[in-house]
Amino acid sequence: MEYVTYHCICNELIVALPKPLEQLPSRTLDGSRICNIGTSEGSVANATVDQNAVILKLEDGFEKRYQLRCTRCGLTVGYELGLSHYEESKNATGARLDTLFLLDGGLQTTEELRAGTMNQQDPQGAATTAT
Repeated sequence: MEYVTYHCICNELIVALPKPLEQLPSRTLDGSRICNIGTSEGSVANATVDQNAVILKLEDGFEKRYQLRCTRCGLTVGYELGLSHYEESKNATGARLDTLFLLDGGLQTTEELRAGTMNQQDPQGAATTAT
């Protein structure tokens, strides 16, 4: 099986998926791509999940997100939802580690990286355009 690899905009390898992000289901709320890491639908590297959750206020309630960050530059490239959002673990705490939501705009394919076709970010966080 051939995998598609994705890098942070700082060039750090973040995730390998068996198909392009565009083919994964997207979340209506924010357009993030849903990746079921627990079912061998991908592998995460060089990214860490925040220990403390961010609480978002939504129209119909609240959402607890654990940010997935690039270990090199700290950019948030995705998130995991708190266990309390899932029926089978309503009373549990922490992030659900088998379902990952990848945000639009923070990742580039290896091919885009090689071609220099996406905006890149220097280590201090200032956006620069690749040439």
